[in-house]
Formats: sequence, C-alpha cells, structure tokens
Amino acid sequence: MDVVYLGILAAGILVAAGWAGGIRPSVLCLVSAWLALGVFRAARRGYGGRPAQPGVLLLALVGLTAAWLLATAVPLPASVLNRAGETRAAITSRAAAAIDTATGLGWTLPARGGFSLSLNRAGTLRTLALFLAVCAAASLSACLIHPHRRRLLGFLVAFGVAQAGAACFSRYGAPATRLWWVFDVGGAATFGSFINPNHLGGLLAMLTPACIALAAVEMQNRHWRWAAVWMSALVVLVVGIVASQSRGAFILLAVALVVSAAMVSRRASRTAGVAITLLLCLGLLVFSAIDLPRIDTELRSLKESRLDSRIDVWREAGRVWRDFPLVGVGAEGFRTVSRAYDTGAFGYTAHHAESTYLQILADGGIAGVLLALLLAAAFAVCAVRSYRAGHVHDPEFTAVMGGVSVALVHGLFDVPIHVLPYALVLAALAGMLAALRRPNASGSGPRVTPWRPLVVAAAIPAPLMLCVWLLCGRDMGERDRYAFVAAAAPTQLLDNLRWTPAYWANWYYLGCAATATRDADRSRFVFGERCLTRATEMDPGNAHAWQNLAVLRRRLGDEPGTAAAVARYRELGPPPVPAPEEDQTTPENAAPPSP
Repeated sequence: MDVVYLGILAAGILVAAGWAGGIRPSVLCLVSAWLALGVFRAARRGYGGRPAQPGVLLLALVGLTAAWLLATAVPLPASVLNRAGETRAAITSRAAAAIDTATGLGWTLPARGGFSLSLNRAGTLRTLALFLAVCAAASLSACLIHPHRRRLLGFLVAFGVAQAGAACFSRYGAPATRLWWVFDVGGAATFGSFINPNHLGGLLAMLTPACIALAAVEMQNRHWRWAAVWMSALVVLVVGIVASQSRGAFILLAVALVVSAAMVSRRASRTAGVAITLLLCLGLLVFSAIDLPRIDTELRSLKESRLDSRIDVWREAGRVWRDFPLVGVGAEGFRTVSRAYDTGAFGYTAHHAESTYLQILADGGIAGVLLALLLAAAFAVCAVRSYRAGHVHDPEFTAVMGGVSVALVHGLFDVPIHVLPYALVLAALAGMLAALRRPNASGSGPRVTPWRPLVVAAAIPAPLMLCVWLLCGRDMGERDRYAFVAAAAPTQLLDNLRWTPAYWANWYYLGCAATATRDADRSRFVFGERCLTRATEMDPGNAHAWQNLAVLRRRLGDEPGTAAAVARYRELGPPPVPAPEEDQTTPENAAPPSP
C-alpha cells in the first residue's frame, strides 16, 4: 500500500502546483481534502500497536491548533470581542455601527452573522485548510518505509527540475504573465507555479540537498548512471536559482551546500558527498567566470539590498502585535491591517510580515507563538526518537536535514509557507524524519503506527472544509482580495465588513457606493464621508481616498475637513505607479479608481 500513499501525496503536490499554483481557495480545499482522505485510508489499513507518547502529543497539538484556527474564525458575541482588547473592540464596533447605519438607509444584508476574533476570517479559513493539507502531507510521508521514501525524494527532485525549467523558459524564452502560461494572476510575471521569485528560489534551494544525497549514495554504490542523473538535476536546480534572480535564493543555496557537506561528511557516503559538494562549488566559480552578457547584465541590475525596507516591515509587525498582544489579528490578518501601520518605506503593500516568525507573532499573538513552539518541540522529540531507533536512513536524512535547514533560514526574511506547493514539499520532506511506520520484530507483516485513532480524527476536518466551501460558495476565501472587493455589490461590501472589518478597501468602496449618484440624499453623503474617513484611517497613504474625501466634505459644507483632506492629498502627491506584485496572491497594489 505504500505505492498508494506515495501516489496520493504526489498527486496532491502536482494538483497544488499545476492548478493555478494553489492560489485559488477551491484548489486549496480540494488538495486538503484529498490528502486528508489519504491519511484516513492509511489509518484504516489495520496498523495497530501501542501509541507512542511523542506521536500522541504531536497529533493532539495538531488538533488543538486546528481547533484554535477554527475558533478564531467563528462569529462571537460582542461581549466576548470587547474583552479581547481595546483595539479589536474599536474596530468591530465601528464596523457594526456602519452596518446599522447602512441598514437604516435601506440596504439589506445578504445573511446574518457577527464578528470573529480574526480580523480576516477568509484568510483564517484558508490558513486552516493549508494547515490541514500540510499535516496530512507530512503524515503520508511519515507512513512510507525506506525504499518508498527514496522514491518520494526522487519525485520531489523531478518536481523541482520541472519548476526550474519553467522558470528558465519564462525568464529567457517565452515570458509568462500566467501561471504555467494558463492561469491568470493579474498580469504579474510568473515562474512555473510561482509569482514571487524568492519563493521559487527557496524551493529549489530546499531540494538541492536531496540531489546531493541521492548522487552521493549512487556514487558509493557505483551506480554511475543514476549518479549522473542526480548530478544533472542538481545543475538544473542551480541554474533555476540563477534564473530566479533572488539574492535570498543565493544565500539559501549557500546554506544548503554547507549543511549538505556537514551531513555527508559524517555518513557512509562521505567521500562521494564531499566530492559532489566541491565539484558544485567549483562549477559555480567557473560559471561566474564565463562571459554570459544577458545573465550578467540581469544579475548586475538587481535592486540594491532592501534590508532597510524589510526592517521597516518587521517593525510594522511589532506594532501590530503590540495592539493585539494576546491572540493577534488572526491568521492572514496582517494583510488587511498592514496599511494602517505602513510607513511607505517598502514601496508597495506588504501582504505579509516578510518573516515567518514575525508573521506568527502578529497573526497569532502570544497564543499563536506558544502553539507553534509546542508543535515544533513535539515534532523534534518525535524525529529524534525515530532517528535514535534507526528508522531514518540516508539519503533521506541528509536531504531532510538540509531542506529543513534551508526552510528555517528562509523563514527569517520571507513568508513562503503560505504558498501551497512550497508548503507541501516542505511537509513531505519533514515527514520523513518522523518515520511513523516501523516494521514488526519479524520484519514483515503489517506496519505499526502509533497514531491510528488520532490520525482518523485529524483527517475528518479537511473533507468538512471542502463541504463548507461548497456550501458557502467560491467567495469564501476571496473576501480579503482586492479584486473581489472592487467588484462587490454594496450589500456584499456590508457583509464583507463582518469578515474583514479592518480592510481599507471595504471602507473605500462602501463610501464610493454610498455616493455613487449625485442625487443621493444628505444622509447617504454623511455615511459615505464616514466610510471614506475610516478608509483613510486604515490606509493613511491612499491619495485617492483623501482626494475623494475632500470632494465629499466640500459637498457637505465641511470647510475645515476639506482643507485638511486637501493638505494631506497634496502632501502625498499624485498616486504613484504601483510597484510590481511580489506576492503569491491576487495583485491589489493598483490604486483604486475615483468614485
């Protein structure tokens, strides 16, 4: 049955990467349900045995984290939200007052509901589906025995080679503005399954140790053909990293080489591994000395280091956490509140905190950090016990340690884990360390897994997520996307305030909708002025909002308010040309049109 589990995991990764890059919530829910059903099937195959304490603890923490994410997305009474912090209470009360005012003006809400702890309910539901998919992928990977783990490594390397080939063809062949030249993402440059070249480079660097480990083992066994195959794959991955033109990817490649050399130097394939690493370093030196005008020009034309800008975003994440210290703004909530804390130094809207660890702090607060630390500690204990018991072998040990090290370093200056293909590949690698399935004393017969009861329970929520998506419609995970808000009807915008009460676009377009007709009565203009004022509070650097607010205040006869809005508009200057989108999401950096 290992082939079945391997096929389920591989199919999930291919669907996530090939079907819109996993950006669409429908794809995310589908992949999550598919992988969870695979885990459910694995748990029903009769694997028995006494539960091992680390495995039980880890699965309990997984269930607790999933329950916490779901709890933060559930509508709660206002009395509960008011106790969660003054800032959150002020945000929800302003949104509730706007909904009541709009209802009094004759607008009707499409459905009943309330506010939740998360300031981005749509993003939290997406994160829940992503978390379940990652846990299911890691469980399937951990259920594989040694020969099939090697096959999984080979599949992941082939997957990386395909991504690198697509990136090179996109960069130097046929430039793509669609994922795989098919799926529209708003005109941003694409590289296979990725929009952000930093994420692509991180994925390729994460798979580099797997190539080195596989080639080292084949060279030790004198299987020269396969050694040549893995060395060729290694060259393609490195070329793909160069094509990504990401400085972070070059740093991650260096980390991968150092960790791989350190790992193979103490394993049975020491000589082969060190030789491969040295040859790769020599190849990089030779490559840097070759005169390739186009590549050399592009590498030299890279922007100056944006470390200062990233530091500004990290400071913004710290300010967000100080306003929401206990439970944060909710998963993916940073993207909806970031403009309120934006200093403008980053050059475009920071959808994420540019650091996985600070993202967890801002989104989850102290509770989220504690859950993340407990999960990491429980997994580390499970991995250490599995390694000491001799259930993890080369080449997967070297590949996993190198890949996980690259991902940990990558998380210092980026948030790639929210990209579904990247997250599934990392989960497939990390799951090999757990080695849940252990042979019986006789070495044959059914395998033993300590997680059967809890795995069955943990596999249930993902199919439920798919059912929830089917019942709520395709817009369940789109409500925090600029394209969705810009095209939404007024009643939909009101309902959206319950999902993302701090999102500036909701307030801006709600104000535009209230004053769309010149013959609107004064009450509508007053309501529109309040909405636009709130939009400028949540996005102080939006010149369009200040311009429209000045026009509206002039109609209402508010001369001091008009003067203040005009002064702010002149201070900001004309709206700048939006910077290129660098996030694995629907672009929303374009300035909104005037009403």
